[in-house]
Amino acid sequence: HDAPFVRRTAEVHPRADGSIEGEVIAIDRFGNAITNLIARPGTAIDVAGRTLRLVRTYADVPGGVLCAVVGSTGLIEIAAREGSGATAAGVTRGSRVVLRPTAR
Repeated sequence: HDAPFVRRTAEVHPRADGSIEGEVIAIDRFGNAITNLIARPGTAIDVAGRTLRLVRTYADVPGGVLCAVVGSTGLIEIAAREGSGATAAGVTRGSRVVLRPTAR
């Protein structure tokens, strides 16, 4: 008896190496690819064969540079300052992303 207003998002899958696999769940009107992953300190995002560092704000990267930011929903977004992160990364809804610990 699920109510019709209940929104389901894709599941995340923990891996033995400490990383977590998720996916792009939406592309917003700015071209940001919103994932179903929540940021954790000391992590990076692997997407479409690239590793993106998690930045605090768009001002932390030069124009056009692909990065990962925490969006207003608290979820990690693949973004590009002054551009479309989804286009720059070549991702669409359903594309796989991996949150992984960075080397310390």
